[in-house]
Amino acid sequence: MRGPKLNFSTAGTKVLLPERINVLRIGLRIWVWIVAAFINFLVCLAVFPAITALVVSQAGEGLWAKVFFIPVGCFLVGGC
Repeated sequence: MRGPKLNFSTAGTKVLLPERINVLRIGLRIWVWIVAAFINFLVCLAVFPAITALVVSQAGEGLWAKVFFIPVGCFLVGGC
């Protein structure tokens, strides 16, 4: 049966109950987009650390360049 189901309460008023949603059926209809999102996420997780490791600070040899540049850069770029 499609559409909302009718349920009668004790007061005699009609109450509409929503149809049950089948998540598997929805997943089968949008499987291409699910796979594309998964591949995009997987590639980002694989590429981001490698690119981050290649970045070098041009600020010189101070504490900022040696200690804080990579963690702060990862936090700022990774959060966007």
